[in-house]
Amino acid sequence: MLISVIITVLAVLLLISIAYILLMKHETKEVRKELELSRNETYNRLITREFIDKGQEKLLAEINRNIEYQNAMKIQAETERSKLKQSISDIAHDLRTPVTVIRGNLQMIEKSGALSGSEAEELRVCLDKSNDLKMMVDEFYELSYFESEDVEIRTQKTDLTEFVAGFIIDNVALLRKTPFEPEILLPDKSIFIEADPALLNRILSNLLTNVLRYSKEYLKIKVFEKDGVVAVEFENEAGDSDVDTTKIFERTYRADKVRTGGGPGGLGLYIVRLLSGKMNGEAYAANDESFRVGVNFPEYKS
Repeated sequence: MLISVIITVLAVLLLISIAYILLMKHETKEVRKELELSRNETYNRLITREFIDKGQEKLLAEINRNIEYQNAMKIQAETERSKLKQSISDIAHDLRTPVTVIRGNLQMIEKSGALSGSEAEELRVCLDKSNDLKMMVDEFYELSYFESEDVEIRTQKTDLTEFVAGFIIDNVALLRKTPFEPEILLPDKSIFIEADPALLNRILSNLLTNVLRYSKEYLKIKVFEKDGVVAVEFENEAGDSDVDTTKIFERTYRADKVRTGGGPGGLGLYIVRLLSGKMNGEAYAANDESFRVGVNFPEYKS
């Protein structure tokens, strides 16, 4: 009889222990889920749970203190980001006027023909550098705008074949400045994507500017579709083997350090990735037998 009682008591204690352990595991799992959510910048709630174990309650209190600290750091980081964006915008805006004046004066001197020989060549160098500076200022100004949350995306069904054909016509004067005849490869049918025409035009302009800066032998502009993905791609001769195509779209990547031809930094390609991402697209680059850079989008499904 006594043995039966002992066995019953032990069984009850075992069931209670198992239930307690399962409860603790469940609570720990829920806390872990909350901690995972707390990494999101927009998540700022504290973990509100009651534990039977006092030690776990103290641990949860410490976790909540850390969450409060993280939330404060998030707010501070966002404030600093906003200040930086505004500073970039202000600096770019302030630089636009003097750069425009400098370029205008240099162009007037060039047109006057007052300089010749080495002086004319020096003037041409200054004018080229002022054009590079203008491009950098414009890119900084665009960057501050496109990175803001105020950009309104107005996507619509867009015939990419027709859009790229129109883009090429609009930029024919620029393409004719190349020492070669660009090769245009467009499909003989309409291929549709969902895109904002203004942002798509900026993407193509930045890509064209990039390849023209370095193209010496040839240039191909292609539109194609494969496995439900539509792409527009610019191709020229292979670049320096040190070009890191996994980093070429980063804001701080300096393409002019590893590719010949000079020119300003790589903000243009960063903007390409930024804008394509806003329209569910993806920027890509490859550098093997040739250098290829482009964007792809999901094919439009009506």
